[in-house]
Amino acid sequence: MILCGCGHVKSAKKLIRQAKRDHGACEVISQKETEESVEVVLKDELQGFEYTVRSYMSDLNIDGSSFGSLPDTSDSFERALMDHVLAQTKTDYEAVCRKYGAVLDNKVALELTIPKGTDAKAAGEEVAALLCAYNKNNRMDRFKLYIRDEEHSHLGSCYLSDGRFRTPEEEKTDDIKEEAHRLLQATDNRRGELTFVKKETGTFADTGLPLSRVEQVMGSEYPKTMSDPVTFYYFKTENQEFYIADFIDNQTWNKYTTFDPEKEKKKKKSHLHISFHIG
Repeated sequence: MILCGCGHVKSAKKLIRQAKRDHGACEVISQKETEESVEVVLKDELQGFEYTVRSYMSDLNIDGSSFGSLPDTSDSFERALMDHVLAQTKTDYEAVCRKYGAVLDNKVALELTIPKGTDAKAAGEEVAALLCAYNKNNRMDRFKLYIRDEEHSHLGSCYLSDGRFRTPEEEKTDDIKEEAHRLLQATDNRRGELTFVKKETGTFADTGLPLSRVEQVMGSEYPKTMSDPVTFYYFKTENQEFYIADFIDNQTWNKYTTFDPEKEKKKKKSHLHISFHIG
């Protein structure tokens, strides 16, 4: 049975409007429209590089069978931005790489490979400082420079929001903090204050859940018995305290949390009624 997909490609006008909303002012270099796809090439006004946004119908194939197609969109902005920054800093970062015997590439992810025993913090922060200088309008805040050794051991990373080196454990804590912010932003109280309280280690039994709730993620450690360790990251808002645990809950496909979105509903202010009696 072959199912036809729903939807259609976006117009060039819609793609341009979306690009301006997502990335800022741009100049249209070219656009090409067919029934199957629409492609626009744009030039970023802030930093002068070109990127492509495309809308097309993507084939839906499952186990070798075709189930029609669905509309999809590709956007090369982030890749083009990083390529531009690397081109601008090439002379400087190559000098730093020679100093440490390191290699920087951006084939899959932005990655600095250093010889075993090299100071990962020093090397990473020197390279990151060069890249951070091109973080205009905070548009590279989500980018990371990953640092690994020659044996492919992950040593940490430098976020291009501030250039500061973080160990793998610090990375994990930052990722959990971002998850907590996303939880709050999805509620009525999305602009409320969120405070990280502490993290502590317990056991899976402390969650009060059955082991059947744990999603077994390939390549990751996850609790297999009630006594296996679990790290709890505690937060508070103005309305509740909650934690996020470091395992995937198979009911949500996110990290397990006791966060309750219902508690973040804004309390409606009661109206004050004043009556005047003239007598």
